[in-house]
Amino acid sequence: MNKPYLLTRKSCGKTGRLLSKELGLLRKYEVEDYAPTVRWGNSDNPFPEEVGLNYPEAISIAANKLKFSSLLTQEDVPHVELLRGYPVKYPVVVREKLTGSKGEGIVICENEEQFITYREKYWTYWVNFKKEYGVHVLGGTIVKLFEKELEIGEEEEQFPIKNMDKGYHFALKNHVGFFPKLHTYVSKIYEATGIELARFDIGFDSDTGQYLVIEGNTAPGLSENDNTRELYVKFMKGVIDARI
Repeated sequence: MNKPYLLTRKSCGKTGRLLSKELGLLRKYEVEDYAPTVRWGNSDNPFPEEVGLNYPEAISIAANKLKFSSLLTQEDVPHVELLRGYPVKYPVVVREKLTGSKGEGIVICENEEQFITYREKYWTYWVNFKKEYGVHVLGGTIVKLFEKELEIGEEEEQFPIKNMDKGYHFALKNHVGFFPKLHTYVSKIYEATGIELARFDIGFDSDTGQYLVIEGNTAPGLSENDNTRELYVKFMKGVIDARI
């Protein structure tokens, strides 16, 4: 059997280059028919010889917020559910793009007058999360946990979208074991989606005492996070060795 290669996207940039080097795999942007495929955020053209990191369908589900929400609804996993039609309360978070990233295509509507322009779009109810986390999950297990924190000197918006473009950073939480309910919840996401490796954005709703996943990213940026990337590389190498 030929040596596998890393199938990624140009948009994955430096992370894709580093993973290719550290895994010792050629990096490609299009499916080849000569060797097993190791995927990093690219679901194009499913191929019979898939290593399963991740499978194309799992990547496709994570990349499309409607697919992701629909599957979790079907599997009875609590999450920030995408809806359509007229809300019964406000504010709501409109998603102009179902495959957007970094807050792309998000519009906050505080009332019906603002919402009417977007009435054909999908949306979610606004959840006032007490905490939001970036949760790195490998094989259904949390390996790194980061809390989204606002940079010092930045002023929080009334309805904050917590990403780097809005002045937030990821602060490492050293004691992952202190979050037993989060571990149980992540296991449910894994069982429902089959996503082997990803960073999930998950919030804690203090009103209900529930964790709710917002979205998943099967090609998270790891170029500035050597320790976390090392965990991904170790996990990926172990799966490749076991399956090839």
